[in-house]
Amino acid sequence: MASPTDISETYASAAFDSAMTDMAADLLGSNVRFHHAKVNSKLPLTKTIVKWHQDFPFDPHSNDDTLTALLFLDDVTEENGPLMIAPGSHRGPLLSHFQDGVFIGAVPDSAASGFAAEAVPCIGPAGAVCLMHSRVAHASTANNSSAARTLYIVTYAAADAAPLSPVAVPSPHQGRIVRGAEPGRIRSIQFDIETPVIPKGASFFAQQVGKD
Repeated sequence: MASPTDISETYASAAFDSAMTDMAADLLGSNVRFHHAKVNSKLPLTKTIVKWHQDFPFDPHSNDDTLTALLFLDDVTEENGPLMIAPGSHRGPLLSHFQDGVFIGAVPDSAASGFAAEAVPCIGPAGAVCLMHSRVAHASTANNSSAARTLYIVTYAAADAAPLSPVAVPSPHQGRIVRGAEPGRIRSIQFDIETPVIPKGASFFAQQVGKD
């Protein structure tokens, strides 16, 4: 589901004013803005996987104080397609998500194999929250269980991080200050990445399988 904050007061409250919002402010600083949200569900015995990637090359900002909060709407186990994280990868380089000039939404196989070797699952009971820096390399596995795995995914940014590309999940709430105040300043850091290609639909999965 794309932009659930647009149609549900419950989803909006969770994104804009909840303990999850406080967690984002603890990491990003006192001034935080909402970027986008979606609900992602892997149904039982769904063999879909998500390849290794970083979020920042999809949603670049003037600085990298951006993160994704994943609220578990179901229990997430090692069997039902959890998010897999490569610890410490946010301190590494921004990797290309292109192959032969085509945006594939995934890192090169050589990097992916290294991330997979050190990956740890992000698991926990319904109601738990996983906070992930936008440069962290991550993927997800197939759901090999009889239980669904549903996540409420909310991306936040420091209020002085200006977005550099259109968002794939547009919302009238994009840019809303959810903690603190509008700083009236843009903070930049040095980095170099290719311009992302916005998917035709709400998900980049089609890009990863070459069907976008």
